[in-house]
Amino acid sequence: MRQRSSPVPVVFLMTALDFGGTERQTLELVSRLDRARFQPRIVTLCGGAMPLLPKAQSLGVDCLCLTKNSRPEHDFRDLCTLPALWRFLYEERPPLLHLLCALPNIYGRIMAQILRLPGIMATCRGVREITTRKERFFKNLAHIHICNSAAIQGILTRSLHIPEKRVFYIPNGVDTDFFSPPASPSPSPSPIVLCIARMDTKVKNHALLLRAFVPVLAQAPNAELHLVGEGNLKPSLQQEAADLGIQSRVIFHGGAEDVRPFLHSAQVFALASDYEGMPNAALEAMACGLPVVCTRFDGSEEVVRHEKTGLLVPRGDAEALAEALLRLLKRPDERAAFGRAGREWTLGVFSLRHMVEGHERAYEYVLNRDS
Repeated sequence: MRQRSSPVPVVFLMTALDFGGTERQTLELVSRLDRARFQPRIVTLCGGAMPLLPKAQSLGVDCLCLTKNSRPEHDFRDLCTLPALWRFLYEERPPLLHLLCALPNIYGRIMAQILRLPGIMATCRGVREITTRKERFFKNLAHIHICNSAAIQGILTRSLHIPEKRVFYIPNGVDTDFFSPPASPSPSPSPIVLCIARMDTKVKNHALLLRAFVPVLAQAPNAELHLVGEGNLKPSLQQEAADLGIQSRVIFHGGAEDVRPFLHSAQVFALASDYEGMPNAALEAMACGLPVVCTRFDGSEEVVRHEKTGLLVPRGDAEALAEALLRLLKRPDERAAFGRAGREWTLGVFSLRHMVEGHERAYEYVLNRDS
């Protein structure tokens, strides 16, 4: 490792600091980076009222919003961001540019290559993202790729033929001190199934979870489904719950910086996603001792150990999802066993220390790759 007289600036370029797994993981990373070696800075394309901005500022991290525009509910179309991004990169020329979220990964890479910035790091956190952002065309515009799933690592190296040394597989980390089982669990009068996920994309498939909850209520009429998150799909999901006749048993909550009260009051955590890289919400749930029911995709298979820490069901199968939820709602001893195993699994495999050290190794590789 090359000795340096001062820490190397690292710019984390993001769309916004909204509630979300990528945003939370980034804050965990920047708060724990070795400040003797790296000086983090968060730069967002958008401004406005970003819920995680105060948290980032409280960590002592310099934060810059390139525009004052609030992030739209679903898609970002305001082209005034592009000149602002160009000016920033042209003037600042960060030695390490860590690109997060879809738009920074596209426009940030193009502009950084034109400016010949020395350290361009792309992030791939979902199988679908690789397709939608046309990774086949942009893959050579980054010096390294960072991914949080072994499945994505395989796609990048085997399908897109990116050299293995340029692909860093770094699993998500979870703060197991912060996310831990409640000291004194208080039994809920109604069994709660909890889902924490953004409501701005159909990929999370809340609609499937709502449909699955109909047969759950037929056998467990006092159960409740709590959905935590924000997004432009929320009104349509509320309408769907009403159309299904279950609106009185489905409780919608807004996004929250601290989701532990929800995790501590639930009996089962559920995700119905069609695909993800690595579901951070499931890791946080397991760290809190909750069993997880999740649809089966590459990322969930890395997180949830089927029949050990939870249950995996086929994607898009509402009947199988309902059966898995009912099984755990009816079997408290199995719930408790899965919860204990999930806690141990996160402690052993998904530590924040491993996540931070993995990123520091990636940064050092970029800085030293020509030496």
